[in-house]
Amino acid sequence: MKWDSRSAILVTGKAYTGKTFFIRAHVAKMPRSREVWIYDFTNEYADLAKKKNIMVWQVKRGTLDEVEEFTGRAYKQGNLTVIYSEADNYLAMNSPVLLAMVTTGRNRGLNIVVDAKRPMSVKPSYRGRFNKLILFRTTLQDDIEYIEDWVGTGRGSMAQLKELDQAQFIEVDLDNQEVSEIQKLGSK
Repeated sequence: MKWDSRSAILVTGKAYTGKTFFIRAHVAKMPRSREVWIYDFTNEYADLAKKKNIMVWQVKRGTLDEVEEFTGRAYKQGNLTVIYSEADNYLAMNSPVLLAMVTTGRNRGLNIVVDAKRPMSVKPSYRGRFNKLILFRTTLQDDIEYIEDWVGTGRGSMAQLKELDQAQFIEVDLDNQEVSEIQKLGSK
């Protein structure tokens, strides 16, 4: 999948299904000229801070103030890739700073990658900004129905999400209304 300054990507699925591996693999393929800022909620990306073009913000408190400080700095900087890890913990908070990032960040050359176990952590008012979904195993029926509503494919169309094995995912391109076949990490 190609990311650009217009990309807003949700990577979602249960724990240990491949979300972090997927994000790390794509970050590794990015040109070194592209800066990457990571809001690292669980210390999964600390080793990447050694790279010149990557800034890792180690979350200390996980408060609204902290995520807004990180987001405000990224928004001001512009022209970077911003990764939010474990976004279930804060994306649903009411925040004008997060709203600005999600709705107008692309105008500042910001593409965002959001990692969340639950797709429902993305507010309906934010959904229109995302143009790609990477869907790993999801077993909660309300999450699956939320994805089906988001994608517009109808009830039952994403039932296979319950059956995905570890490292299997489905890619949804919302701009072109395309849903991929089941893919496996490392198979491309």
